[in-house]
Amino acid sequence: MGYENLEELIEVIRRLRAPDGCKWDREQTHYSLRPNMLEEAYEAVDAIDDNDMVHLKEELGDVLLQVVLHAQIASEENEFNIDDVAKGIKDKLIHRHPHVFGTTKVSSTAEILDNWDKLKAEEKPHRKSAMDGISKSAKERSKPVLNGRMKNLCMNASFPNLTSLNKHALNMINYIWKKNSATYSLPS
Repeated sequence: MGYENLEELIEVIRRLRAPDGCKWDREQTHYSLRPNMLEEAYEAVDAIDDNDMVHLKEELGDVLLQVVLHAQIASEENEFNIDDVAKGIKDKLIHRHPHVFGTTKVSSTAEILDNWDKLKAEEKPHRKSAMDGISKSAKERSKPVLNGRMKNLCMNASFPNLTSLNKHALNMINYIWKKNSATYSLPS
């Protein structure tokens, strides 16, 4: 399974950022591209919401452009490259899917999600609640993120008792009140 178009895209971005490439592309930084990353992600979400697969293909290309461009900038700064990005997500997916790539047995989606949460908690022990890890830059845009977290927490996770559920719910409420960044309604 070859991905020659992906490889060519990586080379196009490398060429655009080269000394004899495009002045605008060469001037871009992670920070200057920040609005583009947000805009392209939101446009992809709009295409999903509209169930418009033609538009989604285009918008995913724009998101991919952002990923490759940021990885190229990082490569030029000797931080990481696109292969490091791919390896990082590949390794994470394999680790968080031991029911596919390992010997863990599961019988439901709820068990898969519970296991995912346990593995993620092991990877990120500094996070103390389901609300930890929500992006600081998502303050005013956090309602969909909060709704998604609440839905996953309440609908898919298993709770050993009501106290456990109440603890998680209280953590979310406290997070919302502290951040005061979004009005919250229960997911439908």
